[in-house]
Amino acid sequence: MKKSVIKILIMCGCIIFSQAIKNDMVFAAANDTTNLSAVTTVSSKAVNNIDNGNLQRNTNDSKYVSADIAGITSISKIDVPVDKAWKIKFNMPLDSSLVKDKIKIINRDTGVETGSSVSLSENDTIVTISAHCDPNSNYSLIIDKDLKSKNNKSLNNPVYVEFKTSGQTASAPGTTDTLISYIDDINVTIKENDKFSFPNTIDAAMSDGTNKKVNVSWDKHADVSSKPGTYTYYGVIDGYSKKVRLNLTITGLDSPSNSTDGLDIESTNDINVTVKQYDNFTAPDTVDGITSDGKVVKVKVKWDKPITTDNEAGKYTYYGTAEGCLVKAVLNLTITAPEIKTHSDFQKNLYNYLSNADNRQSVMARAIELHGGDLSNNCAYFASEALRRAGLSDLPESVCNTRTLTAQLLSRGWKKSDNLDELKSGDICFTIAYDSTGPTHTYTFMKWVNPDDHRYAYICDNQGNEYEGDPYHQRNINFATDTKDPIAYFMYMP
Repeated sequence: MKKSVIKILIMCGCIIFSQAIKNDMVFAAANDTTNLSAVTTVSSKAVNNIDNGNLQRNTNDSKYVSADIAGITSISKIDVPVDKAWKIKFNMPLDSSLVKDKIKIINRDTGVETGSSVSLSENDTIVTISAHCDPNSNYSLIIDKDLKSKNNKSLNNPVYVEFKTSGQTASAPGTTDTLISYIDDINVTIKENDKFSFPNTIDAAMSDGTNKKVNVSWDKHADVSSKPGTYTYYGVIDGYSKKVRLNLTITGLDSPSNSTDGLDIESTNDINVTVKQYDNFTAPDTVDGITSDGKVVKVKVKWDKPITTDNEAGKYTYYGTAEGCLVKAVLNLTITAPEIKTHSDFQKNLYNYLSNADNRQSVMARAIELHGGDLSNNCAYFASEALRRAGLSDLPESVCNTRTLTAQLLSRGWKKSDNLDELKSGDICFTIAYDSTGPTHTYTFMKWVNPDDHRYAYICDNQGNEYEGDPYHQRNINFATDTKDPIAYFMYMP
């Protein structure tokens, strides 16, 4: 009887083992079963392995079920085809609704996400992502930590694969003449009300060193009746990720170069302009010149430095050289602050409080004090102290890390979001996490450097020592640098 039982148990074991091999099951250690792991392999059709020695492993290799996904996060590759397809194998089916948003390819040279095609196969355990990248450019393939399986398990760490593209495709390695390396800006000068039409084709420098005419579509029509000045328009070309720029300079009907012939220009009238911060503004290329007999004529002017509305609200004076005049031309530019948008009155209070330089320094001093005099790793202390002073008085002074701060805010009904279009002044931001200790950093969002660009913003944090001692400074937001991680999510009181 005992021999019969033993034979039955052996047969069952063989059946289970054979089914496991057939279905590519991954056997994990007991303490690893809560984590989703990724093993990076590659697709067919002339796609090279990332690293045969480190990455193309059988999924039964136990170290690829570990939480940190050893051997993947620091891989760098060069001379990668611009149309490479990356195939990433996971040890369990993924939540298909998250795959497109959580696996991305980012151009590290520009910080811009590259449009990509993402697909699932083999019972949603294999992701294939491909994009038409620019040649000879640096990219990162990023798998967000919040990617989840169908049973709601997630990665323990984000995955980063850095690579540099070559000047060729995977499907036709010897072909380069269809790839655009760069396109120079186009500069055109016309007189006011002259006829002008955008070119349908422009010259592009190809990756094989040749030039080629390519079709271009422009974003809007030029208004030749506009006031004299320089106007910038943008065009789009299929297969080229960057926008083409055309600078159109419109001169006045009376040529300034002729109006000053034989005239003695003694001075110029000052120009006074008021604009909102970040508004489009084109500096005039002529000023009113005053002759020795009191006449007013238009004269050309060249400004000493670029005139921009990207500065803080305030009054700025610019100087320029007017043709035929020894006295400097003057342009007084008043920049008014844009309307601050917040999610709540509390966020507005926090923004207003940190807008004061003395308040920021006081918060920094208290954060260092709460950390026992330690000058480093004070981001949670700084953010928590600022929150208490803005009205969140019951937030414990013992809050000392990003994980605890997140939990405290959630317990008070704060909302959590990763939609940067909804990020507003006074929101508390958190960067990505590499392990269970939580996000690597936290800071208070103040405003975008450019509202149409999510790469940089003005923020407040404990790192003022890196910015001439001021906790208020610019920071990278949606992309990583060598020393600063990208944002993962932000929180606000609804």
